[in-house]
Amino acid sequence: MPLTRLLPSLNTYPRINNISESQNYTITISDTYAVLQITLINTKVMKTAILFILTICSIINIAYAQPELSTSKLKTDQFLVGYQVGLPSNGDFLSETSWRGGTLDYRRMIKPNLSVGISASWNSFEEYIPPTTYQKPDGTGAVTSDLIRTFYTVPITATVHYYKPATGVTPYVGLGLGTQYSDERHFANIYQFSAESWGFVVKPEVGLIKQFNSDIGAFLNVSYNYNTVGSEIFNDQDSWQHFAFTLGLAF
Repeated sequence: MPLTRLLPSLNTYPRINNISESQNYTITISDTYAVLQITLINTKVMKTAILFILTICSIINIAYAQPELSTSKLKTDQFLVGYQVGLPSNGDFLSETSWRGGTLDYRRMIKPNLSVGISASWNSFEEYIPPTTYQKPDGTGAVTSDLIRTFYTVPITATVHYYKPATGVTPYVGLGLGTQYSDERHFANIYQFSAESWGFVVKPEVGLIKQFNSDIGAFLNVSYNYNTVGSEIFNDQDSWQHFAFTLGLAF
């Protein structure tokens, strides 16, 4: 059967009409003559991944463009305060960018090109979900409602950073290991569902730091947060991941 004759019949399948672009599905429709497979790819996650890769490539390019020099100009004790933007990477749960976030880091140089420290950051994610039907886990009932979903994340990690000796702008790579506090809330009409959780978090990052003088500098970095605990309310969301882009000052 020609493809053009199959497409109109999709309107008879309600579950297809309700598919959001922020979800991944593979749907198979079969009849006597043909099997049509439709794969909807999460475009928002793809755009986030592309942005992340482009940022990484830009930082690497700057790193290799810097002539090598001592990193002794970096302060022994560094305090970094920054504004952070978060982009979820598991878009079937949340897909909207978080413009409310920040970070606070302390780093101590233990070698000319190596530091250890502690980091804490915060992001607030919020998204409106159009009316959807949700089935009870035991299958005895269902509710249809729109939804406002919020997700607050506070990762706290011990960190280690390696700095490439350079003049001017100093590139670095880092890794953070620790825990993440999460607070999720779902508002459905007059009902509210909330839960709190703690999970293990891994946070690799790459960045640039520029020391203007002995007192102040600036930094830019991008990190990937992977938390082993996802939603405590929606059982199909067993982990939480997001990209974080940070711009700030170093003291």
